[in-house]
Amino acid sequence: RSARRISELQEQLCSAQQDLTSLTSLDNEGFIRAYLVCGPIPIDQKVDNHDEDSTRELLDRSYVPADSTPKDGDVAAINGLTRNWKAIQTTDYYVDLASVAEQQELDSEHAAYIGVAYVTSETEVTDVRLSIGSDDDSVWRVNGKEVIRSYGGRGVDKDQNTADGITLKQGVNVLSFTVLNGSGPTAAAARFLDQDGNAISGLKVSLTPPTPAVAQTDNSEQPGTETPAK
Repeated sequence: RSARRISELQEQLCSAQQDLTSLTSLDNEGFIRAYLVCGPIPIDQKVDNHDEDSTRELLDRSYVPADSTPKDGDVAAINGLTRNWKAIQTTDYYVDLASVAEQQELDSEHAAYIGVAYVTSETEVTDVRLSIGSDDDSVWRVNGKEVIRSYGGRGVDKDQNTADGITLKQGVNVLSFTVLNGSGPTAAAARFLDQDGNAISGLKVSLTPPTPAVAQTDNSEQPGTETPAK
C-alpha cells in the first residue's frame, strides 16, 4: 500500500509540475516562453557569411535524430561531443540561446542550437500561421515538416518570418528549430497565430515529451526537398 501511495503521489506531483509549466509557457501575445535547448554545437566559421551558399549545408545537417522527443537532462552525442538538453523558461518573448552556452562556460559563437517545444492543442486547428524571429540563420519544423527557413545575419525581433497553412493536430505537436549563430548574441522566438494575427487559443506548451513519445508525421520530408516559406 505504501509503495502504491508513493507512486500515486509521484504521478500527481509530475502532473502538477507539467500544469504549472503550461500556465507560464505562453504569454498574452502567444509567444512560447519555454523550450528545450541543446547546444552550443561548434560549426564552421563560414556561417559568418550568412548567405545560402555558406549556410545551407549547416541548416540541412541533422544534429540530432529527426524524431527526437527529448526531456530536460537528456544527453545528445553530436560530432564527438556531448551536450545536454536544457529546459529554459524565458523572461521575454524570445529565448536567449547565448545564455545556454554561458551557463556551461562554452563559446556561444560559430555554433548551432537546437530547440524543441511540445505544443498541445485541445482540437485540430487548420490554417494556422507560424511566426518566428531568429538571430541569426534558422530553420523551423512542425511535426517534422520544414515550414520556414531564413538566411541572414540579424538581431532577433518579432515576426521576422511566417509560414501559413499549417495544421495543428489535436493533441501534441512538436515545434523544433535549428538556429545558427555567427558572432555576437543569438536568440529565437515563435508563436502560432490565426489569419487575423491573433494568438491561437487553447494551446499549452510542455517541456515533457508525451507518453508514448509522439512520432513525427508520416509525410515528414528531408531537409531541403521543398521550398519553405520566407
